[in-house]
Amino acid sequence: SNDWKKSDILAKEKEYLGMYLSGNPMESYIDDIKDFEIIPKKFNSNSLVRAGGIISNINLLYDKRNNPWTILTLEGLKNKSEIFIFNKLYEIKKSLLEENNIIFIEGKFSNRQTEDDKILKIIADDIVPIADIRNKFSNSLNIKISQNQVSPDLLKSIKSIAKSNLGHCKIIFHFEMGKGHMQRVVSEDLKVKPSRNLISDLRSMIGNDNIWVS
Repeated sequence: SNDWKKSDILAKEKEYLGMYLSGNPMESYIDDIKDFEIIPKKFNSNSLVRAGGIISNINLLYDKRNNPWTILTLEGLKNKSEIFIFNKLYEIKKSLLEENNIIFIEGKFSNRQTEDDKILKIIADDIVPIADIRNKFSNSLNIKISQNQVSPDLLKSIKSIAKSNLGHCKIIFHFEMGKGHMQRVVSEDLKVKPSRNLISDLRSMIGNDNIWVS
């Protein structure tokens, strides 16, 4: 039917065929996942881990007190993860835990994680719907400007784009001063909403690697 949304079609393909044929459900969120995912190279159980992806499997379990908890499989852009969600968090976030939902997990590596594991093992501390991650995880918008880029016109253009995307995020400018020196300037009077459009516009103006959210 023409009335079916693309997400419904993809869900049906996965249900009946075990794979997606007509696209990837995460296609619309690639920038969100790239901007906010944090997968440390070293598996330290104290390191913050943030992984985004689509839920492909949910294994509901019960602890000794008969409280429900779950292990779910999260398929990311590059990584596959096993997410351990214990009872307290499960009870708060269970409405988000459905197959084919796209979510972000914040947590830590399990102490069972080893260098040889092809699947990441993450103990979840928080679960966030993909639509909320920009507001949840953004504190600052960082803009790096090299010596040969800086000009009054460029700064005027940045200010103009920023004013049409007002929000809660402070802007931090990183000016390259030569000889490896960097001058950091925080904009006190201008705060932005770090929308995909804003970041895309700034990246096309200044370069992909020169714009990031922290």
